[in-house]
Amino acid sequence: MGSALSFLTRQKEAGIETDIPVPVEGEQTEEVQGVENTSEEEVAEQTVPEETPESIAEEVEETEEVKAPEEEAKSQEPEVKAEKFDYNAWIEENENALETYLRYKKTDFSAMDPKEAVALKLKRDNPEWTEADVKAELRDKYGVGLERVEIDEDNMTSEEIKEAKEINRLVERGERLLKSDAKVAKEFFEEEKKNIALPELKIPEPDVEGYLNKIIEEEQEKVKQQYESWKKTVDSGIGKLTTVKRTIQFEDNGAPVELTVDYKLSDKQKEQLTEYLHSYTGHPVADKVYLNEDGSVKIDQLAADKAALLYHDKI
Repeated sequence: MGSALSFLTRQKEAGIETDIPVPVEGEQTEEVQGVENTSEEEVAEQTVPEETPESIAEEVEETEEVKAPEEEAKSQEPEVKAEKFDYNAWIEENENALETYLRYKKTDFSAMDPKEAVALKLKRDNPEWTEADVKAELRDKYGVGLERVEIDEDNMTSEEIKEAKEINRLVERGERLLKSDAKVAKEFFEEEKKNIALPELKIPEPDVEGYLNKIIEEEQEKVKQQYESWKKTVDSGIGKLTTVKRTIQFEDNGAPVELTVDYKLSDKQKEQLTEYLHSYTGHPVADKVYLNEDGSVKIDQLAADKAALLYHDKI
């Protein structure tokens, strides 16, 4: 029942509690002497509506079909959207790591040329070296760039033969070192290849708790505003209510008699009635009689009826 009468149900669901005393039937009130003469506008002409199980059943049949609790809960479940992830920014931030990863995965280090493998390891161990530094190290330590000299003892001098033998010795020594260090370099890079991984991709999870807290806060604020509006409506209606008119039917010597009584409410009774209606929760079927076509509440009628119920023993 989407009216002011049912907003307190939403208030309880949103976690807002009220601590407003409800008048107890038979509570002692101020004595009323006589009945004040009032105009028709000041008198709320009301006979408490009599409700029977049959009439309530008829009204229930006219109400809209109610969804099952599971369906209603599912339809009202808030949809939380994840924050859009910026992949371009992630790629730009991890460009070097991605490049290294792809290069390692595409390279077969075990089949790499020994000179190339050693050169790669030299660059890795000495990141401050230039290409010229790497080439110099390959030449000086491994004899890269040197070629064996063919020795012709018949046509070469003893000095030339000696020099040729030294060059050949350096070349052979360099080849042995190159093979040994290349093996170590290849194993090193193959191990790194096994362990290398892509940069961590952290996609932010939706802030479900924060989103739900925001929904709850908005709902609580809405209920507070509705409650304040309802209090103003109640105060306005009770401000106009001075007496309660009740028609009593009985028989006198077998003849039906109707007696109309105007009961003036004391200030304390009006205060109690105000507090009661401030915390009143309307019934979706029984209280439909208090709704106008536009959904607003017939507060004068509601206040008069509830006053008659609360103080029926006084009237």
